[in-house]
Amino acid sequence: MLLLQGAGRPLHRVLVRQGFRLANRNSALGRNWDALEASQWWSAEALRVHQWGKLQRLVAHAFNQSPYYRRAMADVGLTPQDIRSPEDFARLPLADKQTINAQREAMVTQQFPRARLIKTASGGSTGAPVSLYHDPDFVAAYRAVKLRNFGWAGWRPGDAWARLWGAPFDVAPHQQLKQQVWDGLTRVMVLPCWDLSEATMAQYAGRLRRFRPEVIEAYVTPMYHFARFLDARGITWIEPRGIICSAEILFDHQRDLIQRVFGCKV
Repeated sequence: MLLLQGAGRPLHRVLVRQGFRLANRNSALGRNWDALEASQWWSAEALRVHQWGKLQRLVAHAFNQSPYYRRAMADVGLTPQDIRSPEDFARLPLADKQTINAQREAMVTQQFPRARLIKTASGGSTGAPVSLYHDPDFVAAYRAVKLRNFGWAGWRPGDAWARLWGAPFDVAPHQQLKQQVWDGLTRVMVLPCWDLSEATMAQYAGRLRRFRPEVIEAYVTPMYHFARFLDARGITWIEPRGIICSAEILFDHQRDLIQRVFGCKV
């Protein structure tokens, strides 16, 4: 597309940014994003009070509406009224991956329409994926948090964003023609990281050079291997404003190398 090249790039960025804001002006995503943009400047005490109030309401909702959480709290002799401090909250039973997979249906609140549930799963980077449900309100809140966090890395809607990603259910939609057209319009590039051969990494380096992403989001280990590949070949032309790593622990030696190779904060 002409707007993605040369002098058209700034115009395309402005059009996407304005269109995004207009489309989400009265949406759950837009409201959540506006709230997060404002709350990031609150004092630590104001944030603590706000968070604690939301947490208490969440505990009460889980107890009243979820068969699993009502049973789990009853097993340790707790009710929502007993949760008056962070120390009380620490008494709530933990749910591990096996529990979530086994009790997924019982965790869902009784009144929520099952047809609106969105089934998803973790990437399984620690050995076994966790299968769970989202609802549309969570998706809007999650996307708003991501927008705020990407803003911290220097990105805004309309800026180019690349993703070096490994979860098949996240990557698969971006391999469909309809989504690829949308990705081109909104300046998104998704690069699967399950086959990081030297040939693949050389291809990705060329694509990222042409794409010029403002932000790159990536799994830690694939990003570290990619950075080592670029470093060994003296490739320095990929210069995002920031890099966001997730899905794994980011060790200091990995952060140091990635920051040096890409010339930005991680």
